[in-house]
Amino acid sequence: MAEVQKTILSGELTQRFIEFVLMHAQNAALFLGQIPNPKTGEPEVNLDLARMFIDQLAMIQEKTRGNLTS
Repeated sequence: MAEVQKTILSGELTQRFIEFVLMHAQNAALFLGQIPNPKTGEPEVNLDLARMFIDQLAMIQEKTRGNLTS
């Protein structure tokens, strides 16, 4: 039973990690003007915020290198 719960928890954490990375990528695209702002429907360019999200993605990649499983 504990092994099943551990597997379920592992799957949930994997899904949450994927969602976390996708959220950062989507925010980077939003602030690069590639995705319209959901409130205004217009592209919004903020290169400082885009850079922050891109840098965070690079940090996540570096910190998880060799620690990811499929």
